[in-house]
Amino acid sequence: MSRGVRRVMNHWLAQAGLILGFIGLQLLGVAAIKLSLAGLALWALRGPRHALQSLSLVWILPLLHPALLRGEGFINLQRDQAILLLKWSVLLAAAGSCLAPVVLRRRPVPATAAWATLFVVTAGIASAVTSVAPDVSLTKLAAFWLGATTVLVGFHASAAQARQHHEWFTALAAALVLANAALLQTPWAYRAYDHLFCGLFAHPQFTALVMATVLAWLGGRCLVEERLPVALVALVACAFVVLWRTGSRTALFALGLGLVTALLLRWLLARPPLRATAAAVLRSRNVAAVVLAAMAVVFAGGSLTGSLAQFVQKRSAYHDQQAELWTSREHMIRAQWRNFLAQPAFGNGFGIASNASTSRLVRDPTTSIALSAPTEKGFLPTAVLEETGVVGATLLGLMLFSLAVGIARAARFPRLWMAATAGFVNLGESVFFSFGGVGMFLWLMIAFATLPEPD
Repeated sequence: MSRGVRRVMNHWLAQAGLILGFIGLQLLGVAAIKLSLAGLALWALRGPRHALQSLSLVWILPLLHPALLRGEGFINLQRDQAILLLKWSVLLAAAGSCLAPVVLRRRPVPATAAWATLFVVTAGIASAVTSVAPDVSLTKLAAFWLGATTVLVGFHASAAQARQHHEWFTALAAALVLANAALLQTPWAYRAYDHLFCGLFAHPQFTALVMATVLAWLGGRCLVEERLPVALVALVACAFVVLWRTGSRTALFALGLGLVTALLLRWLLARPPLRATAAAVLRSRNVAAVVLAAMAVVFAGGSLTGSLAQFVQKRSAYHDQQAELWTSREHMIRAQWRNFLAQPAFGNGFGIASNASTSRLVRDPTTSIALSAPTEKGFLPTAVLEETGVVGATLLGLMLFSLAVGIARAARFPRLWMAATAGFVNLGESVFFSFGGVGMFLWLMIAFATLPEPD
């Protein structure tokens, strides 16, 4: 391949086209998904950078909207043992590419990966005693350790290729925004009973978490770059509309809290004069962004206050106190807190549902290994306390502190906002340990923020 062709193919616009083509390939059905997963596993074996590229695509396939897959729904894909095995084979292949050099050549690993290992070992020992299904807890811990260490070590090992990573993840963000924006006028892309936008994925919340993270990064770049990138501005506008149509209060809250956190950290690290801070905040493009966002809300709902009220209520016809209690996840938090108080030191077992009788478990028929055991936790802090107790929560807190320090040292404002948003979504959607779904995407974007800025 000539140098000119390679330069074009390494640009994010060209790579976004390839990613859109890859997503489009899945419309051929379940057989195409299986072939794609096998191809991603082979691609991951090429090295750390390619392994991370494979992981950035593998989570998309099982979450696609049923209408795109000729009626094959999210539940069916989650229970298809061939797809589950192929999905985990991609992670295993990526782990081999990223972790094998560390083990064989005894290279140093990021401090966060060491803290993750200590957390997993401690939670594993505790779960072996306290969990009602120890094999499920240990399998989930192994999957979390494998996923977290793979992405952390993978970015650490390929730090010299920061420019290529930057282009690839810009392309991924652009492809996800464009794919969802293209479906905004498609009736089946909305949920029938509340008209919330699902888009490319099987559930509005999947789309919302992805769009919030993407919006933080691309929006941050638009705010800080010297020359305003017109293409990114268009993508940010589309991402905002998609996010608004999902009706996700969790994602919007995480986006706002991530922005405040990123601004505060940047100010604490740089300590600019008050006049310079005011000038940066009141920069014309920042004011224009606020005005345009307000205008978009008005056009979407008729009035600013009415649109905001409609968004908070999720545009549903059912707003009685029972429904609001269910929506706010208060019942989940109360159940988790009761379980934590029953076993405060080490919890009741990692990855176990608050009510074990409601868990859905898929096992491999040959090995009896748990391939899928999803749980609905909603709020990460109480979920961690419930499952791992004070001891596990303390170790996880140290891991997160180590991760936050690494991001604060390496990332500029856009990726700092992105990482903060990806973390804060777990205050309403506990996907931090879910490497079989959107959690994979969020972890990739968080770990991506640990890379130094490209030259």
